[in-house]
Amino acid sequence: MKSNIFERVREIDEKRDSDIVEAYANGIREVYERINHSKLRSKFFEKLESLVDSIEPLALFDPNKAREQRGGMTATELSVEIDVSQQVISNYEIGESIPYSGSKSGRNYLEWLKTKGYNPFEI
Repeated sequence: MKSNIFERVREIDEKRDSDIVEAYANGIREVYERINHSKLRSKFFEKLESLVDSIEPLALFDPNKAREQRGGMTATELSVEIDVSQQVISNYEIGESIPYSGSKSGRNYLEWLKTKGYNPFEI
């Protein structure tokens, strides 16, 4: 019985997310259709592609899965091991921020995750 409830909640979340994405897509489509000049349409696609590229890491990184990799280790213990502040680790693991390989803390955290078998960005 319990698993049926969780399954239903997941279905509702997926439907809500799908509705949100559809609403954004419709808004984007309306703006695109109002653009009459091909050069402006090309610029529109470049900006849209840049936006999608910036959003993609959010979809790939799972804070819960990342947190599970610690097992019994505390965030404080991990912070000492990988030279990243405990606050930054907490921010990654609650979804407040996404580890970025261009920063030292993000790179250290992602490298540690890879040693645990979790490589969200395939780097």
